[in-house]
Amino acid sequence: MRNYAAPVRERAKQLVLSGLDRALAARGLEGADAALARAEVIDGGRAAVRAARGRRRVTGALEVVVTRPGHAELRPRPVVLAGPGEVTVELEASAISPGTERAQWLRLPNAQPVLPSVPGYAGAGSVLASGAEGLAAGDRVAVLRARHASAVTVPAAWAVPVPDGVPAPEAALAYLAVIAGYGVQRAGPLAGASVCVLGAGPIGALARRLAELQGPSEVMVVTRSGRGAPDGSAAVVIEATGDPSAVAPAVAAARDGGTVVLLGSPRGITPDAALAELQRRGIRLVGAHISALSTAARRGVAGGTDVGGTDSAGSADRAGSADRAESAAAAGGDPFAALGLAYLHALAAGRLGAADLAGEAVDPREIVPFYRRLAAGEARAAHLDWGAIPRAERLGRGVVRRRRAVARTEAAPLPAGPPLRFAVIGCGDIGLANARAIAAAENAEVVLCHDPAAELAEAAASAAGGEAAPTLEAALDPGRVDAAFLSVPHDLHAPLVARCAEAGLHVVVEKPLAADLPGAEEAVAAAASAGVTLSTCFAYRYYDAVRAARALADAGALGPFRGATVAFHTDKPASYWTGGFSGRAASDWRASRERAGGGVLIMNLTHYVDLLRHLTGAEPEWVAGTARTEPGAEVEDAIALSVGFTGGAVATISGSASTRGGPPNRVELWGRDGTVRLEPTAEAYTERAVPGLPAGRWTPLPVEAVDRTRRTFVEQFAAALARGAEPDVTPADGLAVQRFVDAAYRAVASGDAVSLEGVAA
Repeated sequence: MRNYAAPVRERAKQLVLSGLDRALAARGLEGADAALARAEVIDGGRAAVRAARGRRRVTGALEVVVTRPGHAELRPRPVVLAGPGEVTVELEASAISPGTERAQWLRLPNAQPVLPSVPGYAGAGSVLASGAEGLAAGDRVAVLRARHASAVTVPAAWAVPVPDGVPAPEAALAYLAVIAGYGVQRAGPLAGASVCVLGAGPIGALARRLAELQGPSEVMVVTRSGRGAPDGSAAVVIEATGDPSAVAPAVAAARDGGTVVLLGSPRGITPDAALAELQRRGIRLVGAHISALSTAARRGVAGGTDVGGTDSAGSADRAGSADRAESAAAAGGDPFAALGLAYLHALAAGRLGAADLAGEAVDPREIVPFYRRLAAGEARAAHLDWGAIPRAERLGRGVVRRRRAVARTEAAPLPAGPPLRFAVIGCGDIGLANARAIAAAENAEVVLCHDPAAELAEAAASAAGGEAAPTLEAALDPGRVDAAFLSVPHDLHAPLVARCAEAGLHVVVEKPLAADLPGAEEAVAAAASAGVTLSTCFAYRYYDAVRAARALADAGALGPFRGATVAFHTDKPASYWTGGFSGRAASDWRASRERAGGGVLIMNLTHYVDLLRHLTGAEPEWVAGTARTEPGAEVEDAIALSVGFTGGAVATISGSASTRGGPPNRVELWGRDGTVRLEPTAEAYTERAVPGLPAGRWTPLPVEAVDRTRRTFVEQFAAALARGAEPDVTPADGLAVQRFVDAAYRAVASGDAVSLEGVAA
């Protein structure tokens, strides 16, 4: 009879999954984010079903997941609390096996788990829930065969009681001690024997220390090369490197008729010469892979009572649930528990130390930087410190949740006092925008507006308040205004800064600082000589995403700056060159090289040059590039630059004023540990533990519903003056960008890279 149930179930499953994918897409999740959310929903559903069947509760936890070669992250995972014969443990520490985890990260032979995979071996912590006799909530246990996670539910047999006084990082090594102890056990009696351990990693070190407890005549530890090993005199050689090339020196170190123990699995093919030498010299080769101990455990074979010189129940006189658990482990003949308990009680008795093997505490959120150091040979002993993550973030129902955006960076409160009184000089397109920004600011006001075209000044005054000044002299009246905001053609910036400075007025200049470098230097000198404050309106600094990116960079999310990409696109109509975008002010200065100083670089890309300096603290050291200029035009409509920064970072900065269709801009910068993308979407990624930014995931940055950047620029400028402090954008900032522009144009003209000496003031 034909079975129709299976196809129906499969069809129903596909319909459910399709609906889930559509729901995730509707929330704006796609690609890896959608896959992550999908897995979380499915895992949550399965956990809920298992919990319902057993009438158990579900909690949330975090675990390290290697999702693809070279990438790992912390993922939330539901954990069904312990049922009969199980125990749920909140881990304080999980042990890192440097050799194995390094091999898996590098995907060496015999170390290529199917991805995604959860690495880790063992951990230690406190019982959260128990369904087994002898273990109660709050008991400290070492968990054999626990992956890197903040909480796990495992068979109760895997939880070995930890004696008082044993730190969690050392207890977390219990499974590695089981592996090492099994190798020592397989070597046979060691009292009075000469022992050589090949391999100085944690397992090799544990093998040496456990062997020493049996009273051998000597124990020597050598590196995998075998250099310094005894020449054919060791009764027992324990090869603990996992390197097939180490078998030959292990055999060479053993005496005729001696024993070589292969602890673990060599990751490759052992040379035939070593095997022939074994036969010729009558050396016994013993395998000690943990899988064999697992077979013994399934058969109920007790073992390991002699490892460490104590019985498997330990010698401590302790009462209560921990004693009952130990007795059960011994009575059940569990060789894993026996070896683990021997190790833990040796620690408690002070006969064995392992603090150096527990090594450095690694924040689980920074697992990828650690693995990179491990792969490069820059890290050795270590453990994951789950306590580094706030408990509310690593345990509880709220752990399994949808990702959230980075919080907005709140500005400091504005100081009290009278508003800064502005004169707006130049009332065309950008002048009108600046006048409105001043009017909207909480601590500034428009008093006077001036433009050679009187109707423009009157329109600005009408829109932003104040009155139209008939002359420049009238507008720069220090009795009526405190500062001037210049929104005029670039060639007028420097001379007008000087006029304002002579009048004793502070000055804001719409970017750039001047049409050329000499003009910028003159403007800075004039302001300094008069003792007035000068700033350039680089308002992009005040976008919510940029402010959040700066906070993340300051917190170390990016690490040392390594590179950036800027691609600016716009399609300026022909009318722009004769009257701007609105056509309110007829003028052809934008098309003049002498008056504008250049095209898309000085008019638009200067904002991004300032952003790179602002976000990274790095300075351009050299620039090279090329530009495109329309036949008959004086200023470039496209430019492409390569830039080198202090510290070795490199960047590409390109722009076009005639990109048909105006595709989205692209702005991103990255460091050793993370990346920030500002356009076309604002998001950040880090491998560091940074508050508010999950490690290993792209996280949205805040974006503003209403553009308040110019208003914020004005407010912060006025606040700085009220506090007697430098403005956010200093004269040195404006001059640094101007020097970059000057060098870039010289590089384009010469075809060679140009050095920027003295760019940092």
